Amino acid sequence: MPAAPPPPSVPLPEATREALTQPFTAADGRLRLTVRSLRVTEPNPRLYEAAFHLVAHRPGLPDEEWRFTLGYDKSEAGLFERDAPDPAALAMLVHLTHALTEEWWLTKSGSHRSARMGRRVR
Repeated sequence: MPAAPPPPSVPLPEATREALTQPFTAADGRLRLTVRSLRVTEPNPRLYEAAFHLVAHRPGLPDEEWRFTLGYDKSEAGLFERDAPDPAALAMLVHLTHALTEEWWLTKSGSHRSARMGRRVR
């Protein structure tokens, strides 16, 4: 049986896309992540998935490219739908996304759950 086609992309408000694709530096200052692309889908009525193509920059090491997916419960992620998101709510979404991304980065080699969220592409 052929695999089901991927869910269609969700059109993202420009302010939300811009905020989520800004480069950021991890708390320890030794990791900088640049977002090459972002695709948001709605795999089921209660969930959004954001698929990031990231480039990890670390001093003294070659850059690494990763594909990484985060799930957002729709009750927490209305910013994917609003054309003019509330700035405070958008800042909270960005903070949450950065924190979860950093947690994934730090645990991806030791946690099966984290490892399944991303894969190295280069």
